[in-house]
Amino acid sequence: MHKDCTMTEIRELIVRPAVEADLEPMCIIRRCPLVQKNQYWIEEASWLMLCEQVIQAKEPGGTRIDVLEVTGEVVGYVITRCQVRKKSRFGYFSFNLLPEFWGRGLMERELRTILTEFFQDERSEGATIECFSGNKQCRRLMQRLSFTPVPIPILERLFCLITRLPIRWMMRFWLSKESWSRCASLSIDTRTAQNTR
Repeated sequence: MHKDCTMTEIRELIVRPAVEADLEPMCIIRRCPLVQKNQYWIEEASWLMLCEQVIQAKEPGGTRIDVLEVTGEVVGYVITRCQVRKKSRFGYFSFNLLPEFWGRGLMERELRTILTEFFQDERSEGATIECFSGNKQCRRLMQRLSFTPVPIPILERLFCLITRLPIRWMMRFWLSKESWSRCASLSIDTRTAQNTR
């Protein structure tokens, strides 16, 4: 059971689109040893270039980066990539948070907001998140958000073995529009029940 974020953190939490000035604090989060061991390894210069392109493009409905601020400090970020296949839209989400803010519900609050917005688009069919199998906190978060584990195709695993990507330690989670609707409804009912106590 995660410890809820404090009232100060709730009041001071700001979620906004990333700007170029956020790249340095995002790198600081990414360099943290506890964060590094739970993410894909990609050269920092390449990662920075990709993030900079996303921030500059400002593509509506496409790839975007949101940052989480608490008392003026960037403490986390969420990267949303959207792909449209035929008439369906699929989301791929990745995120990082400073370890001192783990387990307080901040990332869960933000992901619920982003997923709600994502599924408001009628074309949105589902969302995917990946994490390392040893990342128990992320796996519990996926469970609370109604994501279900799905297998990674064998050809993709073989490709990653050839290119030395650590996919054999990865887990992939899938969230359908129907599952999110049930999760969102349950969350609203729970909050209503708590408020009437």
